[in-house]
Amino acid sequence: MPEPNFKDTPARRGFSLTKQGIVTLLAGRPGEAAGILERALGAYRADPVTYYYLARAALGAGDTDLAERTIAIAGDRFPGIFAEDDAWGSFPPMDATGAGAASPARHLEHDQLLGDGHEQLSQALACLDGGRAGEAVEALMRTLEIDPWNVQAYYYLAQAFAWSGEMEKACAVFRKAAGDFPYAFKRVSGFGDFQGLALDAKTTIAYYYALADIYPDIKVFLGGLGIEDAAAIPFDQQRGEQLRKLYVSRLEAWAAGATPLPGKADVYGGGTHVAGASVLLVVPQFIKSHADWVDYDVAIHLAGTGARHLDRFHIHYADAIHSEERQLIGGRDAATLSAGIEALEKDIEARAPDLVFFEGSFIGGRQGINRDQLAALKQRFGFKLATLVCDIYPPKENFAAYWATVSDLIVALNEHPYLDQARGQAPVLVAPGIPIDFARMAARPWAERDLEVFFNGARKGYRDMWCAFMSEAVPGAELRFSDQSAAGSLALEDYLDRLSRSRMVLNNGLVSARDHILNFRIFEAMASGAVLLQQDFEFLRQFFQPYVHYAPFTTAPEMVETARFLKANPDIAEAISGRALDWYRRQYSGPRFWNAVLAAAQY
Repeated sequence: MPEPNFKDTPARRGFSLTKQGIVTLLAGRPGEAAGILERALGAYRADPVTYYYLARAALGAGDTDLAERTIAIAGDRFPGIFAEDDAWGSFPPMDATGAGAASPARHLEHDQLLGDGHEQLSQALACLDGGRAGEAVEALMRTLEIDPWNVQAYYYLAQAFAWSGEMEKACAVFRKAAGDFPYAFKRVSGFGDFQGLALDAKTTIAYYYALADIYPDIKVFLGGLGIEDAAAIPFDQQRGEQLRKLYVSRLEAWAAGATPLPGKADVYGGGTHVAGASVLLVVPQFIKSHADWVDYDVAIHLAGTGARHLDRFHIHYADAIHSEERQLIGGRDAATLSAGIEALEKDIEARAPDLVFFEGSFIGGRQGINRDQLAALKQRFGFKLATLVCDIYPPKENFAAYWATVSDLIVALNEHPYLDQARGQAPVLVAPGIPIDFARMAARPWAERDLEVFFNGARKGYRDMWCAFMSEAVPGAELRFSDQSAAGSLALEDYLDRLSRSRMVLNNGLVSARDHILNFRIFEAMASGAVLLQQDFEFLRQFFQPYVHYAPFTTAPEMVETARFLKANPDIAEAISGRALDWYRRQYSGPRFWNAVLAAAQY
């Protein structure tokens, strides 16, 4: 795995552009400066200084509307700085004419002071990049003396303490930062702005210990472990023997038929192959319906399993009609959408499908096809419509309920109260994931696998916390974050190769502090012949047996103990991977999925 690069991150890019924008503004080019500062906010949106100077540049360029909107957003995101009764807050105020309520001398004093703070921060970053964390602490303390509202300085001060082995101090800095700048530090999703697609394990652990004082669920995940012990979670012989006894007993009971089957083991029923059924899969080829993003794994596996199992199967790539404005890159004009719908109509006419299997993880009519247009096609050509909804949880909208009014079947990938509304309109099949196309997988013999632990996925759902503990505890773990762009992701073949080389695949399916989903990595891990090392949840146990089909954990210490145990007991690990692969093939693979879909759609 390549060395982490913290020099090219959203926060660093935002800082560089902010400095450039300020220099341009002070050189008398406010319009140009406003453009640079807007780009800075596009890179990193949690620096109050950027908002202030953008508003100031906008006023200087005569764009009062932009200035007012910018300060309003800043006031909403940083109420401790931009007070409700004083829009400019702790910064020298400007009036709507751009003449300035503060004197030119006050502006000059502030600009010089801020420049000094930015210079100190630049020096600190150079120290961190050079591995001189102690020197960085000194420069960052000077930065905060000059500008106590410097959001980035808090992160880098905590990082410098963490890199110096002073984890308690790092945690204390993050606690204060979360209190003073909740928009920047209470949003777990924004923390990755400082690390990009890399992982700084020590700093990440310190951050989550600080958040544990705010969010009780995180404290549970830490399992009572003190911060000073986080990098050296104990694992002794006695604990190893306890785990071996547990896993052996569960595996033997399963082999003897003494374990009750999971509650939804027969979710697909005993449906038989429907000879002659014609199915048209309508799905985007790419994430965000754009070729600069990765191939959509759902499309890949549905296409592979459908083509192998069904007698008459075709695929229509729907990148011209799928998704909605907020999901698209650059939006979609009406002419493109119209041409896309026309292309779908022609394909349906040519293929004459009995069933259209439509990927509907979006609300229609927002630069994408809507349900009335799909219903009109259905009425004209007489096909049945099965709609797949992958994301069924807040804060996402209820995609299932939207499409259910025109569908003969909703295929959902997790159970949620959202489906109650959909069930009033159409039957619902809750499937344990999209069926894996085994032709894509290349499971290597256990002895040839050289990656102890592998993770690759988006940085969300506390995943960086789990990965940070794993990185500190298990040498040889390959832990990667992806933004799903082609440039920021492993190529599909590289990803599948790593799965085939892995002994354990780390996963969690959190989409909120409490809600879990069956994500695709669960099934990829099992189909690749690796052991799924999984944050446990009840819905998963309805399809798979813990300690038999996967290795469960609920806290960071449990995760580390389990990984170390399986590394030291390859016979147990190999037994779990074999049981999981066999169970998945028999119960949830492509033939059973497609038979169930056709049966549920009453074809």
